[in-house]
Amino acid sequence: MFEQTFSWVRAFEEGALSEMQLEALQAMVDTGEAATLLAAARILDFEATHKVGEEPGTYGF
Repeated sequence: MFEQTFSWVRAFEEGALSEMQLEALQAMVDTGEAATLLAAARILDFEATHKVGEEPGTYGF
């Protein structure tokens, strides 16, 4: 079963971002972290899929 995850780039291109999400992208542009809103969306997508963290574990119930 395929689970669709959120994509900043896809949401940006579809015009589906909220005002707050657009402000987050704009803040990245304003601080020089990204050159454009689309570049900021690409950075956030990359970070979401390449974030360093611990391996997924099992859950006991």
